[in-house]
Amino acid sequence: VEVPIAISNSRVSQVFQNPQWPPAWPYKDANFRRQDENDDGKFYDSPRFVAHIDDGAIGAIRDFYAAHFAKAPQGEYSALDL
Repeated sequence: VEVPIAISNSRVSQVFQNPQWPPAWPYKDANFRRQDENDDGKFYDSPRFVAHIDDGAIGAIRDFYAAHFAKAPQGEYSALDL
């Protein structure tokens, strides 16, 4: 995928060109435990309308989608934005 707004020579843009994986899995089960083990249902009982990223990130995502939707054949491109 070509992203015209990307910085092509940045480490982030090139991270998958020659990946360097550690020789062994670096994490323990404890690294994936939640801080709060209470039932998630209680948390999601009330709706929360928040932005989880800042305005700059929202703009970057908007520009990324705009560039790709503009090139896609009509009706043949969709995105799931979670």
